[in-house]
Parts: sequence; C-alpha cells; structure tokens
Amino acid sequence: FTVTTGEVSAITENSAKIGGQTIVTDRTTIETTGFVYSLSGDPKLHHDGVSFTEERGVSGYFTSQITGLKPGTQYYIRAYAKGGHNTRYGEVITFRTRTSGSGEGFDDDGYYDEWE
Repeated sequence: FTVTTGEVSAITENSAKIGGQTIVTDRTTIETTGFVYSLSGDPKLHHDGVSFTEERGVSGYFTSQITGLKPGTQYYIRAYAKGGHNTRYGEVITFRTRTSGSGEGFDDDGYYDEWE
C-alpha cells in the first residue's frame, strides 16, 4: 500500500485541516491512518517532539483537523497508515500557522497573503 500527504487548508493561529490518501494494491487491511507533525523535518510516530492524530483505518481519502498549534510557527507534517506489520508514510510538507493580529498569514486555500 502507498500513502500520500494532501494539502493543508483552513489554517488559523492554532489549527489547520490536512488530507491524505491510502491506496491498497494488495490484500493489506489498513488498520490506522493519521498524520504526524513536528517542528523539525522528518516526523515519524513515537519520535521525540512528534505529535500525531490517529483515526480508524480507511482505504482512500481521509482528513483531520489539527488543533493546539502555536501561532506563527512552521510545522512539518505527513500522512501515515498502518497495515499488516508495516507503517508507511507520505511525503513531508510544511505550513506556517497565522500570526496573532499581524495582518499576514495563510488563506483558507493555503496560500500566503499580506493584507491591511
């Protein structure tokens, strides 16, 4: 099976929405899906400083709302899935949460903007 990390959207000062996808090409049953994220570049389950979400396993598309983030902070995030005796990861992507009252940040479409 393969795992793909989707786009980050609906970014606020302390939360973001993320999507992912699993594609099963054999008889593997996907047991768990979710996202791992951290302040450094290679987040993996059970590593120091890494947070994660965990959902019941699904084949296909899945999403999660990440909360409790710090304003104006860059995060590294990737999708993961557990199936059989394997944990597989999608590619790492980065995003930055909005800063409190700064007049700049990311729109709901994930693009960085400045406004007055």
